[in-house]
Amino acid sequence: MYILSFLFLTQPICFISSSHFSACMLIASKLEETQPVTIKDLAYMTDGTYTAGQIKDMEAEICRLLEFRLQTPTAYQFIDRYLRASDATAGRASPSPRNLILEQMVNYFLELSLLDVRFIETPACLITAAAVYLARATLGIRDLDGQIWTKTLEYYTGYRLREMEPVVLILHSVQRDAREGKLQCIVDPYKKKERYCVAAKPALQPCDLGFGR
Repeated sequence: MYILSFLFLTQPICFISSSHFSACMLIASKLEETQPVTIKDLAYMTDGTYTAGQIKDMEAEICRLLEFRLQTPTAYQFIDRYLRASDATAGRASPSPRNLILEQMVNYFLELSLLDVRFIETPACLITAAAVYLARATLGIRDLDGQIWTKTLEYYTGYRLREMEPVVLILHSVQRDAREGKLQCIVDPYKKKERYCVAAKPALQPCDLGFGR
């Protein structure tokens, strides 16, 4: 996937050469593999058409053209941080053990969001924060003061409740419609016991989401 992305971003498909492909493969393997392919191997794969130096130059040119923006953050890169902040405020004076049900529900909401066009321009960190909020609300998780969204979560996510409200409401509508919709390939796995049947839990009424409505 990374290889295709780099190719399409840097060259029209009719102009893609083996040097472009080799350089994109080199970049992608450095990003994704624990043992990336070597330039020497790539030069060999081109049957000597391009030297190691030419592939290295093409790699540098592609990175320059993309301004070294080779990856974008995804929601999953924020899960661990936000869940740790949530576990620290789960209604106890001391940090609680990791809540596996909450974790599965957050994952479920994030998978639902991947297929909804309304989230395309929403920052990944905001989607993750909204998923944590909605999961806490759905599971009835509150802090010692009875709050769903705490100062600790606000600090570690960088989002206040009013900033998340529109995204939470959209995510809630996706959750509500998912059980009867066309996303059963996502819903069904989360109905299983190993995922704590989180998809089977009913969606809250809008008035119970904690937005004062």
